Amino acid sequence: MTSHATALRRVGVALAGSAIIAAHYLIFRQLLPNRNGRLGWDYGFFLPHLLDGFFWYWRNGLFAVPWFTPAFCGGMPKFPNPQSLYYSVPQLLVFVTDPLTSLRLTFLGFAAAGFWGFYLLLRGVFAATTATALLGGTLFLFNGLYAYRFLVGHLTFHAFMLIPLVCWLLLRPEALLDRAWRRGLDVACAGLLLGYIACTAIAHVLIQALVVVATMACALGVFYDETFRLRPFAAKLAAAGLLALGISAAPLVATLSFLGEFPRTLYPLAGVAHPWDLVALVAHALFWKPPEALARTAIVNGAWNLDRHELEFGITFVPLAILAMAVIAAATRWAVGSRGGPRDTGRRPWGYAGLAALLLAGPLALNYYSPAWHATLKRVPVLQNSVTLIRWLSVYIPSVILLAAIAIERTSWLRRWRWPIACAGIAMVIGINAYTERDFYHRQGYDPSTIVAAYRRVRAGEWTPTVTRIGVYQDQWGREALPYGRNDLIAAGTSQLLCYETLFGFRMERFPRKGLHAGAALEMGDGVLNLKNPACYVFPRENACAPGDHFRAEETSNARALLEYRPMVFAAPVRQRVANVVSVCTLSLTALWLALYVARRWHRRRGVLGL
Repeated sequence: MTSHATALRRVGVALAGSAIIAAHYLIFRQLLPNRNGRLGWDYGFFLPHLLDGFFWYWRNGLFAVPWFTPAFCGGMPKFPNPQSLYYSVPQLLVFVTDPLTSLRLTFLGFAAAGFWGFYLLLRGVFAATTATALLGGTLFLFNGLYAYRFLVGHLTFHAFMLIPLVCWLLLRPEALLDRAWRRGLDVACAGLLLGYIACTAIAHVLIQALVVVATMACALGVFYDETFRLRPFAAKLAAAGLLALGISAAPLVATLSFLGEFPRTLYPLAGVAHPWDLVALVAHALFWKPPEALARTAIVNGAWNLDRHELEFGITFVPLAILAMAVIAAATRWAVGSRGGPRDTGRRPWGYAGLAALLLAGPLALNYYSPAWHATLKRVPVLQNSVTLIRWLSVYIPSVILLAAIAIERTSWLRRWRWPIACAGIAMVIGINAYTERDFYHRQGYDPSTIVAAYRRVRAGEWTPTVTRIGVYQDQWGREALPYGRNDLIAAGTSQLLCYETLFGFRMERFPRKGLHAGAALEMGDGVLNLKNPACYVFPRENACAPGDHFRAEETSNARALLEYRPMVFAAPVRQRVANVVSVCTLSLTALWLALYVARRWHRRRGVLGL
């Protein structure tokens, strides 16, 4: 193909991809906010936290670490909170634009990252044609997990769309020239992406991402065994993992310290008691629509019923239809005794196939319920803090799409018709999503106007962020209430006493309230202030206190610093101080290496061009 033809093809692909991404955004943009001007209920947690992060940035600049916040529960850890998004794209965007615009830009940006990541994965790793890669990118772009979790307010799931890029970086073949530098670039970028996932979605996406990477490697070993090399892949994965671990060392150590004081093991772990019901639930969720009725009858041992958004994994019936056609073609060929198809290399990659089957069986096993199995899972770190493991079904989204793409490329009949199949598939995916009923999401009722108005007041210089009081909502009978939007008190300079913080339980069952009450934050009583010392939640031994303790009278200056969004003085253990140094050094060295790589490429380009 000539350079001119190649350029035209790339322009065409770019235009087609941009049109598909635009269609996705236009379909779901109407729910950010919905027709009632509202967002998903769980933005009652994340939007106030984004505003809180903006307050810290407004007071201290970009590089100060927000260890604690005064805005929730009378003083809480922020940096150690596993759902903290201070070091994330949505928070970075809030530094320059309002929280609602930040959500829209984040949704669009990570959707584009998911589409192009899967396109590059299929083209650059699995040698798929342009038509198949565009279809695969579209299927991944429109997966239900990302769109609907984002719409309902589960903002940490935006990192899910980075998984295909991680797979592409770790699995793409090495270039013939500059192998060491190219390998280093792949490792650096993959490590940064994995580090980002670890810092923003460790409980929701990170382990699943590693499972997907391993599954993709197994697929290469099964279908492209003549080119796949295990050792280079394992070396890149190990190096990227170590880099990600170094980048996220500080937040991980702090988070583990916090969770060690407040493990959320008080709820049972839900599951499906009958295997066939579990298979039916997974198939229905992936290829049709959320199986709400089946989930209500099949899922047992749950504290609550699963809502619709928790069952959204849909990739439409398109990949299932492709796989069905491939199976029919294979059966027909077998029946007539055809010996067509890819050349047999003599190798039998049964080990890769077995490992892939084991990995893909994992989400089913985690969602199966029996009393003994449940007791075992409740003893596993991370898993024991969950009330359901249904989100592990996300592993099947990229895996099934990849199998459909391979089916098109490896089935002679489908390969001949790949452009019609791709165009029809893309049209059906967009059409199905355009006409899907979304009343559940239009009924979501969190009002973002209070947070947006407070953001604009601070930007305009009309208010300096400060917390002065502890407040709590009450119902019509004077009882303390827990509405979804209760954290919005931050906009009035008030810290919500019973904040929206699931680490203390969904009904704040584990919150160590002690003497905290509605009133002035610096009010004195029995030698303590009406304000929690948040360092006691994370490092109680080093700060000579217990989780939930209040600031003492002699610590008023430190308490005032917290209330004014200024750094407070606290003691940290050696492990945390070491982790802080490791994170800073790893980020600095990675940035330096990338700068050297860019400088080297620029220097070589100047030499080639004769500049």
